[in-house]
Amino acid sequence: GYRGTIFLIPAHERMRTPRGIQVFGPQHFGYDLEYVKVEKLNQS
Repeated sequence: GYRGTIFLIPAHERMRTPRGIQVFGPQHFGYDLEYVKVEKLNQS
């Protein structure tokens, strides 16, 4: 198996607006996922 490291950085505030999420969010790239802030992911 492959091993890898993933690191996350917060998106710029403009990219977190509804329009920013529409343009840069996962659904724009064909993923059937909702945008979740990295800060929220880090809480789990």
